[in-house]
Parts: sequence; structure tokens; C-alpha cells
Amino acid sequence: MEGIWNDAWIHTDDIRAALGLSSDRGAGLRASVSFLTDLLTRRGWGSATLKLDGFPPLSIGRGGHPDISGDALTFVLVVTGRADPAVFALDETINVYR
Repeated sequence: MEGIWNDAWIHTDDIRAALGLSSDRGAGLRASVSFLTDLLTRRGWGSATLKLDGFPPLSIGRGGHPDISGDALTFVLVVTGRADPAVFALDETINVYR
């Protein structure tokens, strides 16, 4: 269910961005972070600990280092290929659509 919510929320955010509107940082963002964390784990993308602003720590894989800290919306944009992964000192392998 989170996958469907993520998909609807991220595409709605694309439309909001195109219209110059701010992103909704509520329940949809939380669902997207949760879904993408699980998806990265299922795909075997390394081990890391998310320490995103306003969120409890989340583990990708077994957790551990590196720590990925910062803005949750930016994390979602990076993981979905909408922002440069270098903002978190990551490479393009974090993009779930690659």
C-alpha cells in the first residue's frame, strides 16, 4: 500500500513543483520515506542509517554507516532521481529507477 501512496504523492509533488507550489511534508512524505527505505533494502543497496530531519532513525539493510542525514524531502527526491545524490555524498546507485 505504501508503494501506491508513494507513487501518488511523488507525482503530485512533481505537479506542485511545476506550478510553483510548496511540497506537502505530511503523511505522504512519511509514507514515501518508509517505502523507499524498504525498497532500497529489498534491492540490496548497501547498508546505511537514515537520520532525516523530523524522522526517527531508519535502517537501510542492516543499518550502520554511512549515516545519511538531512532533509527528508530531499532524500525522496534523490532516491527517485529528481535531485542530485551528491547532496548526500552519494552516487547514482541510490536511484531506485535506474
